[in-house]
Amino acid sequence: MFRTARRLCGLLALTVAMTVPSLASAHGVWIGEQQSKMTIILGEGAANDAYDPSKVKWVRAYGDGTGQVPVEIQRLQDHVIITKAPGAQIITLAFDHGYWSQDSSGKWHNKPKSQINNPVGDGMRALKFSTSYIGPSASPAVIPDLDLQVVPSVNPLSLKKGDSLKVRVLLHGKPVKGASLYPDFIGDVDVSVKTDNDGYAIVRVPSAGLNVIGAKVNVENPDKSDRDGEKINYFATLVFNLQKDED
Repeated sequence: MFRTARRLCGLLALTVAMTVPSLASAHGVWIGEQQSKMTIILGEGAANDAYDPSKVKWVRAYGDGTGQVPVEIQRLQDHVIITKAPGAQIITLAFDHGYWSQDSSGKWHNKPKSQINNPVGDGMRALKFSTSYIGPSASPAVIPDLDLQVVPSVNPLSLKKGDSLKVRVLLHGKPVKGASLYPDFIGDVDVSVKTDNDGYAIVRVPSAGLNVIGAKVNVENPDKSDRDGEKINYFATLVFNLQKDED
């Protein structure tokens, strides 16, 4: 699906709009610290949900340049932790939240339409991505293999709370017009802005600690043979922690 979906875009700017279930579409993934471990988190706001570790499709790390550096993960019972990433400046990940379908009672299920009774409406595929800036020498870059990404204009670790940050939302490398951007995805999920015609938006850094900026884009599935997922919901996060480590 990750490769198939990339064939979607032929335009330099995309306009997107669609109504999708809040349970699947509003959730994002990001890397946060839990019990002194780098943990892949699924949630929104203060929510932190358990998940099937197999939904984490890959984790990749980059050093000072654009080349990858080694990264190791551990899949636990209901989440994934990053155990090693020596020399990493940026860490990215892909998360497949699967199919979502609605039944005639209005309830949403994390299953394909073909596996529920009395499905109504279009089925949806939820794909999530994240980019974490963890090193001060990382240069802002368009990272390969991220279907959706929020690209900062500067290394966000160089900023402080309240500073302005210009970001660009890209889907398959193309700017997205009208993407929903959440400047403070873990602090105030009710506030969002829209990207301009070239995919840009300016936000203020909300926290002196962990910052998670989210972006949501919903499109028609280009794979017409996929009868269970007529729509694709993409969600991406840009993550950076301004809090300094203390002994």
